[in-house]
Amino acid sequence: MEQLVEQGRFRLDLYYRLNVIPIQIPALRERHDCIVPLIRHYIDEFSHQTGVHKRLTRAALDALTVYPYPGNVRELMNLCERMVVMSETELIDLSDLPAQVTSFSTKTSSHSTTSPRPVTATDPRSSRAQPAGISLSEIQQSD
Repeated sequence: MEQLVEQGRFRLDLYYRLNVIPIQIPALRERHDCIVPLIRHYIDEFSHQTGVHKRLTRAALDALTVYPYPGNVRELMNLCERMVVMSETELIDLSDLPAQVTSFSTKTSSHSTTSPRPVTATDPRSSRAQPAGISLSEIQQSD
């Protein structure tokens, strides 16, 4: 931003207003451990907003975790909203993901889409995962 101020392309007064406490937050692609919790949060949030219950298959979650998110958290949030709104079934699978996400998937087609394994968020009122889901420790072990 300092460069933009020097070039006269950004107002100096606005720069000082925004620069009260400078915070450096790494891009989402540099915070790999944040991706799954953020996906779970936004899938749950948009499911709640739309009044539908959506879950991710393991294959979809795998593809979402290897995607580099050039649009950072905003892109992840938009993808989650899109998947919740656009998927026709309760399970969000690879076919529900945009092509730019699935093209980054390094997984082989060993995941069967005929019997997907759903991934659900942990119920906030309980410390146990919902029975149909997969635990965070299982996800971390597979990485």
